[in-house]
Amino acid sequence: MKADFLVKGINIAVMNESIFVNEFPALKMILSKSKTSSDWDLFMTAAGVGIYYLKYKLSKKMSKEIGVQLAELNSEMPGALSNFLQNIQALKGLDFNLQERVGNWVLRSLKGNELTYEESKISRVIGIFLETVVTDLAG
Repeated sequence: MKADFLVKGINIAVMNESIFVNEFPALKMILSKSKTSSDWDLFMTAAGVGIYYLKYKLSKKMSKEIGVQLAELNSEMPGALSNFLQNIQALKGLDFNLQERVGNWVLRSLKGNELTYEESKISRVIGIFLETVVTDLAG
């Protein structure tokens, strides 16, 4: 798979947060607390690429190309990806649901602090969505 196809494919798939907002009103509150209107795309794309890193073995060349593609979309994306991977890898060996953890990272990154119980209900849905997008693109 080419890096630009992966990064752009994930980014296009996550651009419309309204599909989630319509189903989960708590997300609208979280999005209102994010710094910029592009934060959804930033954190969802970084998490999607992060899932790809976790599920598939990447060559150094591919990893570098992904970094370039991320930076071209948003200069903060490589840092967001790094933060995502550190956060997920810190839990390595613990019993946790990856999909839930992915969604939790996205929502906490948007909100800037801990989630309420109601807000955390969205986590797994976001993780399942991103994992499905990545699996389909890698297919």
